[in-house]
Amino acid sequence: MSGREAAKRVLLSLKPSSSRRLHSTSKLSVASGAKLVRGAITIGSNSSVVVEAGAVIDCDITIGENCEVVFGKDSSVVNTSFVVLNGAKVKLEDGAIIDSPTSPNSSIMVDNGTLLLGRRAHLMSTEVLVRFGGTLRIGQHTGVAYGSEIRCGEQVDIGSYGMISYRVCIYDTNTHSTDWRERRQRIEQCYPGGVAEAARPETSPVFIGDDVWIGKEATITKGARIGNRCIIGIRAVLGKDVIEDDSVVVAGKIRVIHREGSKLAFKPNVND
Repeated sequence: MSGREAAKRVLLSLKPSSSRRLHSTSKLSVASGAKLVRGAITIGSNSSVVVEAGAVIDCDITIGENCEVVFGKDSSVVNTSFVVLNGAKVKLEDGAIIDSPTSPNSSIMVDNGTLLLGRRAHLMSTEVLVRFGGTLRIGQHTGVAYGSEIRCGEQVDIGSYGMISYRVCIYDTNTHSTDWRERRQRIEQCYPGGVAEAARPETSPVFIGDDVWIGKEATITKGARIGNRCIIGIRAVLGKDVIEDDSVVVAGKIRVIHREGSKLAFKPNVND
């Protein structure tokens, strides 16, 4: 069952009471000074949600069964799809922000996994998907900009004081099977919806150090290890690479196209 299907099942299983739907075994603790501005809060069985002082929730929140969620002091979740399912754990530390300054809205889906968002970290119009028991950690004061996507099926660690630019992709997973037979089977099983894997595809942890700047449209794939204080240039692609501290990484070599008579040809770099 996909995360979205499970979320719908949670909604249907509970009786609404104004904007809150709580199972009798669930716990919702809202501190004085916290603000539940708008949106429905749905909590399944044996789950707990803590909203600490000064926290702001301004969107729908759906929590499934056996989950633990903490919105830390002065944190905020605004204009975001926020779904936590199947024993997942989520903690937003003090001052952490998830919002949507631009379209599309941020989307947080943690399905049988863990998300830890550090103090004053900021996700802006970002899509996050954690599944299969994976753990995603984002350190304090790290910002992730518009249109970026993080997928975690095992482990993604992003350090503190990071700058992650627009439309950056960080994946520790293949997301789908590399066996075409298995893909075909899932396509048929998931019709008419999109393909969501029932078993974890191949994964390898991703580690990104402190003070790292990742440029626009860069892609970080499974197995990458990026040291502290690195700069990853625009549209660079890393996978199973080990980047030492204080390194600068740029995209591939430029190739010059020139004309030979009436034909176009590639002129290779002399260093190739």
